[in-house]
Amino acid sequence: MFSNCFSPFFFTCVIVATTVQDCLYLSAKSAPIASKPSSSLHTSHFQKAHSNLGRDWYIVYRIFDMLSRSNNLDKYAWRLTITDEYEIQAYSSEENLISIPKGVLDIANAGDTSALACIIAHEVAHHTLEHRSITLGNYYQLQNDKLREIDKKIRLADEQRKQREKTIAIWERNLAQPNLPSWAKTINEYGLALAKALPEPKPIDAEKLRQDATNQIDDQHYSNSRTQELEADRVGFLYFIRAGFDKEGCINMLDYLARRTGSKVDRDDVQHPTVQLRKEQILRLISGENIQQLIQDGKSNRLGKIPLSYELNKNLGWLRVNTRMGSALNDFKRLFSAD
Repeated sequence: MFSNCFSPFFFTCVIVATTVQDCLYLSAKSAPIASKPSSSLHTSHFQKAHSNLGRDWYIVYRIFDMLSRSNNLDKYAWRLTITDEYEIQAYSSEENLISIPKGVLDIANAGDTSALACIIAHEVAHHTLEHRSITLGNYYQLQNDKLREIDKKIRLADEQRKQREKTIAIWERNLAQPNLPSWAKTINEYGLALAKALPEPKPIDAEKLRQDATNQIDDQHYSNSRTQELEADRVGFLYFIRAGFDKEGCINMLDYLARRTGSKVDRDDVQHPTVQLRKEQILRLISGENIQQLIQDGKSNRLGKIPLSYELNKNLGWLRVNTRMGSALNDFKRLFSAD
């Protein structure tokens, strides 16, 4: 997987410092959304963001701001974290949270911003496609179904065993009666023989059944995960192109991943498809999609939108990109302003 991103905001911005939380805020003034924001306003905003955030956070913020506004994802607030792992695999977790290891950032620092943008777009897609909630929901549902099935097998086998023992006991008790006529003795001997001939239920190894069920659940989980990765690649690519990044960036990103151990493994017990399979899909998208139309759609979506505001919480180590309504304070003022 990769990681999820931000959401948009508007209006002229001011910096608010809070020493308790050690945060940086950009909050919106109560001005209406401009029909066509001026380039000078954008330039001023991004210059302040670069100064406030520093290189790494600024790169991530700019990528996410562009992805969010270009794809109308600015009704959501997103959080981004930068982890200390030197790894080139980002990941999405919690609600609208994307974690980006420092190894991923080095891709952009080495001069391939579009590759990093593709990784972030992929994680955004995981969130918008609700893969995390779907995966967990399916996993627990399958787990519950399998456990109920196992319990039913154990209960049925136990009932069959008890019924066989009960039937044998009845015939044996009949045979034990004193002064039993010969014809009755013959009938009961025949009945007892039939009862004992009934197949005895095989012992149920509950632990083995549960382990087999766990293996089946894991196999299904891995299969679903591989499908979701390809789906996030496809939707993330569309987000990525609408935002105006270089289409080769996704190919470059997969070339980086191809150097990871296990990237070429094609087995049922892995969560990711092979890099080659993912690359083939991206190449089909590049040749099959109307790239210029997607770029134009992204420009249209950004029209009239001022860059999103943000909050950098140094204590907690995340950057939040606000919704199109701006900061919480700005939205509160909008809702509770005097008539």
